[in-house]
Amino acid sequence: MKVALIGAGGIGQAHSEAYVLIPEAQIVAVVDVRSENAQKIAKHHGARAYTSLDEMLKNEKPDMADICTPSYTHKDVSIQCLDHGLHVLCEKPIAHTLQDAQAIVQAAQSNHALFMIAQVIRFWPEYAYLKKVYDEKTYGRLLQVFFSRTSGAPLWAWENWYIDPKRSGRAPFELHIHDADFIYYLLGRPRQVRSIGYERVELYASYLKTQFIYDTDVLVEAEGGWFQGPIPFAATYRAVFERATLDYKNDELLRYLPGEADPQKVDLSSGVSISTSINLKNAGGIYNEIAYFVNCVKAGTPPQVITPQESVDVLSMLLKEIESAKTGHILDI
Repeated sequence: MKVALIGAGGIGQAHSEAYVLIPEAQIVAVVDVRSENAQKIAKHHGARAYTSLDEMLKNEKPDMADICTPSYTHKDVSIQCLDHGLHVLCEKPIAHTLQDAQAIVQAAQSNHALFMIAQVIRFWPEYAYLKKVYDEKTYGRLLQVFFSRTSGAPLWAWENWYIDPKRSGRAPFELHIHDADFIYYLLGRPRQVRSIGYERVELYASYLKTQFIYDTDVLVEAEGGWFQGPIPFAATYRAVFERATLDYKNDELLRYLPGEADPQKVDLSSGVSISTSINLKNAGGIYNEIAYFVNCVKAGTPPQVITPQESVDVLSMLLKEIESAKTGHILDI
């Protein structure tokens, strides 16, 4: 399967490393406005480098596009690739507005192409384990779950687009959406959201915290934030079940059982290890999501772990969270 990698920044480099471990797919073209970035990854794969998407599509015949460009470009790049008959895997978020998100989904449907947003946490081993034990009721009923995703503001991005309010949704769209999406995946659509947060552009600060209200009595919360200074990236969760508590932090998942003095480490190592230039020690989840989409394309089967409509629904939920934080109101979903 021939792949065009579009975007050769930090996340594009991580995706590039994943394809080394996927023999069914070969990167044949790399596109980035920074010629040196495109050339570096292209050389790694024996591919051709381009600084223009138009030029690449004119000269290449890939089967799928892997889009790792800045979020504000996702609509235009996705639709252009879909209109050229390519299947598309696109980094999150799907878009910043529902209108743009729905336009992408419509383009995929019109062109009979497979489309998936790379919400990698659904494929991250420690989170996939949480989904599994919840679905199978391994530890009884879920009572409480709390997710956190924080870091220093990402001042290293191309043209500082991450912290530019005109081009980025900042921490809610670039950080918190990971956990919001996983909550939707784990528990389904909440009935209401209650959020707090702030945006201080001059301080590079961006924060959103939400309580997701369900018809059951499970307590569900998530926070995501960027802060001043070189604060290390941290992604954690705590899930309290009737018969166990799972605590994920520092890239380690611990299981606390009643009556036992010490926690047990849950070993989820798969042997797949991907180094990245971004703030991840290991990005095996990126391999998992790409391999899954490649297999869907090979089989001609629409992705089920995450569907295009679910990505639209999660965006709608996130927009309600942001509105709740601004207005101070509890909002229906």
